[in-house]
Amino acid sequence: MNRRQFTQSLAALFATPALPAASLATTPTGAAPASAYFWADYMTRMHNRCTPDMLAPFFKADKALAKTIHSQLVAENVLTSTGHAHPDLLAKQPAKTFGQRDFNRPHSQNKQQVKKGRKTMTDTPEIRAAQPEDHDALTEIWFNGWVESHAAHVPKELVEMRTRDSFHIRLVDMLETTLVSGPIGAPIGFCAIKNNEIYQMYVSPDGRGTGTASALISAGCDAIKAAGHDQARLDVIAQNPRARAFYEKMGWQNEGLQTVNVDTLDGPFPLDCIVMTKEL
Repeated sequence: MNRRQFTQSLAALFATPALPAASLATTPTGAAPASAYFWADYMTRMHNRCTPDMLAPFFKADKALAKTIHSQLVAENVLTSTGHAHPDLLAKQPAKTFGQRDFNRPHSQNKQQVKKGRKTMTDTPEIRAAQPEDHDALTEIWFNGWVESHAAHVPKELVEMRTRDSFHIRLVDMLETTLVSGPIGAPIGFCAIKNNEIYQMYVSPDGRGTGTASALISAGCDAIKAAGHDQARLDVIAQNPRARAFYEKMGWQNEGLQTVNVDTLDGPFPLDCIVMTKEL
């Protein structure tokens, strides 16, 4: 897998920018804009479905216009009414790959070696879209990873908000924009995207040292670029120099300490973090 790019089968997707709402108004009645086909294909392969709400951000469109575009794609048998790829169209196309391999190929097909009790990947880890079956395992990775890296360095009030249940609830809305590595139901790491932000990124102890973190970050940047952004950002607490060094090694720039509002179930919580950015 090329860590910086999608394969040639998705290159056209990157080359097709999201159209502003004004240009959509000129689209002939009954025909979806050309880039809609690329985005529909991309979303169904990333998330197994493509709804009007998922299309809207790419076209800077309101819900009504996004629904119209979606309806046109359904009418042309590109999508089913539920937003999944139409079976007839899917059967005619070769499986598209993410990073020169099948995006949904089971992780178990990766070749691995075990050296001195530590797993070492002989190939870049598979990255796929999160599935509902991953929910519980992702909750554990997120909760345990957050406690390990943050609990001793943030205000007590925030620690009290970061319960296992709070992570489980927040993941409900995050799954559609989350990339994972590992078998369905037993992931070893994940990267969640929010607009142009690497919103959350955690890897379980079993996934550390296998290249999973690098693969997830690269895939996350690819997804952010595909959504039309030319810069990605992420936040890291100042007391985690190891994480900062990892991101800097991958080309991220340290923009300094800033007060950011982190999300909780009770609303935004101000927290001083190092903001990092990367040009895409």
